[in-house]
Amino acid sequence: MRPVTAIMGSRVYGFWLMSGLFIVLLEHWTELDLTVSGWFYLQSEARFWGQGSSLANSWYQTSKMLMVLLALFVLGKALMGLFRPGNLSTLRRQQWAFVAIMAVVQPCIIWLIRAQSQSACPRSIIEFGGESLHLRLLDATPALS
Repeated sequence: MRPVTAIMGSRVYGFWLMSGLFIVLLEHWTELDLTVSGWFYLQSEARFWGQGSSLANSWYQTSKMLMVLLALFVLGKALMGLFRPGNLSTLRRQQWAFVAIMAVVQPCIIWLIRAQSQSACPRSIIEFGGESLHLRLLDATPALS
């Protein structure tokens, strides 16, 4: 007989897996992403709401800085577990080490995916005054003429 925590854990993972698949399919078969982007686009000014404002820029920079500080904290906590093993259990040290490694690897993975992706940010697509085509996640790239 499986423990209750194992059953609940598999249900939680199943929920997140199904939610992710639903979002990918929703994005692929609807114009929901363009609709939501259109809510924030000011047609009369040909720009997105908050684009270029100092407040929006400071929020963007501050959130990036907070994520860097969080990653440094996690990395420090993992290193502390290596040099002072009596402070944390082996499982807890392994967990902190995993989170620290992921804090470094995850931005690199996103950077690589973004560099290889043909998807453009909303302000770069033709519908919002940019030069790029709107491609869905699973669309083939059109041939260059």
